[in-house]
Amino acid sequence: MTDRVKLFFEMVRCIYPIHFWEYDADLSLQTADSQAEQFGSDIIRLLSISDVLKQQLLSQKRCPFLLETGYGVLFLCEVSYEGSTPEGLYLFGGLYTGSTSNLMIQQRLANAPIMGRLRQEVLTAMQQLPIIPTSTLLQYAVMLHYALTGETISTADILSVSSMDESAFPDPASSSHFQDTRGTDSHFGVWESEKALLRMIREGNRDYRKALSRSMSLSSGVRADTGDPVRHSKNNSLTLLTLVVRAAIEGGLSPEIAYSLNDHYAAMIEHARSISAVTMLSGQLLDDFIERVHDVRDRSGTSSSIQNACHYIDTHLSEPLTIHDLASQAGYADYYFSQKFKNETGQTVSEYLCDKRIEKAMELLRDPAIDLSDVQEMVGFQSRSRFYDLFKQKTGLSPAQYRARPVLF
Repeated sequence: MTDRVKLFFEMVRCIYPIHFWEYDADLSLQTADSQAEQFGSDIIRLLSISDVLKQQLLSQKRCPFLLETGYGVLFLCEVSYEGSTPEGLYLFGGLYTGSTSNLMIQQRLANAPIMGRLRQEVLTAMQQLPIIPTSTLLQYAVMLHYALTGETISTADILSVSSMDESAFPDPASSSHFQDTRGTDSHFGVWESEKALLRMIREGNRDYRKALSRSMSLSSGVRADTGDPVRHSKNNSLTLLTLVVRAAIEGGLSPEIAYSLNDHYAAMIEHARSISAVTMLSGQLLDDFIERVHDVRDRSGTSSSIQNACHYIDTHLSEPLTIHDLASQAGYADYYFSQKFKNETGQTVSEYLCDKRIEKAMELLRDPAIDLSDVQEMVGFQSRSRFYDLFKQKTGLSPAQYRARPVLF
């Protein structure tokens, strides 16, 4: 552990009783604080987090990440590098970002491969983990990155990843458990930062992340906590979605499109099984609405019928789409619709569709959990060679090369 990272840990320990583990690139334990040593390298096995840690070591993503385990426990992590080569990995934790009931922990441990006395020790340790507000945890992640690299990032750059499929565990039992978890997490200044973020959404401003980072650093969101951190994360995301929809409509996005997107993202959020999945969806919906408002304001002369056609294409990229189908929905003849589409967008329907499918493929390829062979089908290309040719034509790389490229921050 470098002196700066050690100082970071010691300063956090002044406030919260967390632990640290340092591993090499093969996930062999190098050092740990004295209390964490009781689990040693077994912490990776006990919490079944080896696969996701290996993915992060291979991903070349030079930013901190919040690792969510199947037990509701989180860790603040970051990969260290020697040049372009992953050198090791730091884990700080464990912790919660909201109250987690003993019943939920016991239910999940009942399905874990932990036996006898060790199970009780793990249960006792989990019950004693600190609760750190999300806004504070994100600030710690920024500090960790600076201590490790000397580079300054924003909270919007921090990743959230999950180690397990939450469906492997029983759903949290319903309960009337409800606590005031306000602690020291203040809402002071939140309204002003939210106004700045919503203004940028109305303007379709692609540089919204600074305003988002400011808002996230001030508050952890809705304070009502029923003991389920995933539910708490969903509540925050649904609240964000509601605000974004209203701002996007005020920015010129048609209500029909905005409310259709609202239904789409609300359903996805409700079906998410982990905090990391909800966090990813929150980022996607913000990018999606911002981009749509930007396009509307950039193409103020575009008719509602062509805007609706573009929206339909954007949300049905995996399906076969024909000019005849799109023209019928718009109420035009095929030839008239084709001409109108090109006059208003500057592209033919085919060009627009191909661009959107390749853009979606680029987004999917950034997720290492999605098999390379599945991407072509997910973006609606019937021919593998056609997909590879168009992807390389647009990006200069094959899909495999695009996924393997170094990611610079």
